Order: sequence, then C-alpha cells, then structure tokens
Amino acid sequence: MNAVRDGRLRREAVLDRPSVSDPGTLSALARAERIRRAQLAQVTEITIYDHPAAPIGSWQIGDDVRVQVHDQWIDFDGWRRIVAWTLQPYGRNGQEQAALHLTNSHSS
Repeated sequence: MNAVRDGRLRREAVLDRPSVSDPGTLSALARAERIRRAQLAQVTEITIYDHPAAPIGSWQIGDDVRVQVHDQWIDFDGWRRIVAWTLQPYGRNGQEQAALHLTNSHSS
C-alpha cells in the first residue's frame, strides 16, 4: 500500500506483481506506480482550422478554452488558458489555421 493525502479524490489501483516477493521492492514499485498515475494529462498545443464555430481570431491571449481530446492514446476533457498563438495561413488543404499554445487554467 502506498497512499498520500493530496486533496484529490481517492483513486485505488491494484499492482499485481506475483514474481516479486521482497517487501522493499514491492513498496518501491507501488510508489512509482502511484506517482505515474498522479500525473495529470497535459495538452499544451492544439490546432484550430478556420471554421464558422471557431473563426480564426475569435480568441485572445488569456482566454480559457475547453479542450476535449478522445482518441486511442488519451481521454482528456478540461480547461486550458491560451498563452500564445501562431497563424499558419496555408495549413491543411490550403485552409487558414492557428496553433494555440496552452497552459493549465485556474477555471474548473
């Protein structure tokens, strides 16, 4: 067992290592797994294509935006703050696009 009070909801997980019998090794493995699981997903950049729902330039630096990413690698739904953006006039299919650079938001 490797627990820590961090103010977040309790998340349980079972680490199954039947080949390891040393208590010290098991403790180290459990600690490493807890630290790995505690890392929150980070989305630091997204690409926006010019679209009526999100026209280029409809945001400002400092805006909080909701980002949803659902694919084979990550399920992420959270708020991020725009800290910079770069215009790319000829992106995919010659369409205008922008890269938004993001950081953690204080919004929940």
